Amino acid sequence: MFMNVREVCSQMNSHAMQGKEFLFAFDFELKEGIFVANPLEQKDIWFEIEGMGNVTDFPEVKTERIVFNS
Repeated sequence: MFMNVREVCSQMNSHAMQGKEFLFAFDFELKEGIFVANPLEQKDIWFEIEGMGNVTDFPEVKTERIVFNS
């Protein structure tokens, strides 16, 4: 899934020129990244950006109160 930054950029340029949807991300050092064509049709990476994404229901997260005693 991870690829070098140049390959991610190449895929981004190609898909953008064709008007195709895609999702991308880079690591902090800009050494590796991911590229996902047709992001709304996959379930490997869940995302939601400004109300658009592939997540239909967020799982319920149980929280616990943590108390630190000094």
